[in-house]
Amino acid sequence: MKKANKFLILMMTIFVMFFIVLNFTSHTSAVNLQDPNQSDALNSIMPTDASRQTAYQTLGVDPNSTIGTISSASQSGTSALPAMPTNQIISDDTKSKLVELKNNELTTLNEYQAAYGGATYGLVAFILNKVRVYSIPFCILGIAISSIYQYIVGHRQLEYRDKGFNAMVSMVTILVICQVLPLVFAIVVKGWRG
Repeated sequence: MKKANKFLILMMTIFVMFFIVLNFTSHTSAVNLQDPNQSDALNSIMPTDASRQTAYQTLGVDPNSTIGTISSASQSGTSALPAMPTNQIISDDTKSKLVELKNNELTTLNEYQAAYGGATYGLVAFILNKVRVYSIPFCILGIAISSIYQYIVGHRQLEYRDKGFNAMVSMVTILVICQVLPLVFAIVVKGWRG
């Protein structure tokens, strides 16, 4: 096997493994936002009123001022400091969108688990579907880069033309495999298992 093919296979393997780990950890170790006993992960990064007051006192900023004038406690300063914002780091709209995305993904995962008749089969089908979706832009980018090597750079150097051609064949093969693999998995699991 040529070096370009080995490199592309290695990069695709790393991409798939990273995506599997990312999806698996996001579904298994995410904080359950519906459970009131657990601390809310989104609120844990928000500054509290006590930390704001400490910051106001340290900077010598009047918390009631919107312009940021220096308070009477530190009149030695000559410049006006901006007041610390009282808004949250993550807005409520963003929180609701994150919770909605999480709930949609968990609902999809539960639908896959119900359709395939088990948690393991459902998780594998869910991951294969995500790989199918996200492999399209990755492989199109790879095909574009390899076509640049084949047709533009390879016009002057034949070794780059061969590398570009081999990389393009590899990307098309990876794309076809990633598109067909969920179908094969569904046929094997649902067809043979019953």
